[in-house]
Amino acid sequence: MTGILVDTNLLVYTVDPGESTKREQAIAAVDRLGLTGRGCLSVQSMSEFANAVLRRRLLSAAEADDYVGELTGKWKIFDLTPTVVREALRGVREHRMNIWDAQIWAVARLHGVETVLSEDFQDGMRVEGVRFVNPFQRAFDLEALL
Repeated sequence: MTGILVDTNLLVYTVDPGESTKREQAIAAVDRLGLTGRGCLSVQSMSEFANAVLRRRLLSAAEADDYVGELTGKWKIFDLTPTVVREALRGVREHRMNIWDAQIWAVARLHGVETVLSEDFQDGMRVEGVRFVNPFQRAFDLEALL
C-alpha cells in the first residue's frame, strides 16, 4: 500500500482563512490522509509550509511548529537527499519541470509513491509512474485514491 504525497499548497490551505472553500477541502483531505496513515510529505513541503505561513502571518512560529509536529507524528516523511536532488535535476532536464516541482516528483518516484496531491501540476498528468492529482478539481475523489 503506497501513500499519497501532499504538496505544500494543500497544507497551506488548511490554515488560510482567505480561501474558505479550498480550506475546507484541504482540511478534509489532510485529516483523512492522517487517519488512514496514507499521508506522505517531503521535508521540502514542510519547510515551504513553514515559510509560507510565517511570511503571510497565517500562523505564529509556535503554531507552525505544532502543526509540523502533528504531521510528523502521523505521516511518513521523506528526507531530501543528494539522490533526490540529482533525480530532480533529471526531471528538470528530461521533463522540463522547475527544480522545486521536480524535487516533489523525485521524492515520490524514488519512494514508490504513485500519487501526488497538488494544484501546481496539470491534473491527471503522469510522469514515470507518478500521477499528479489536483485536490481542488470538481471531480476529485480522495476515497477512490485510497
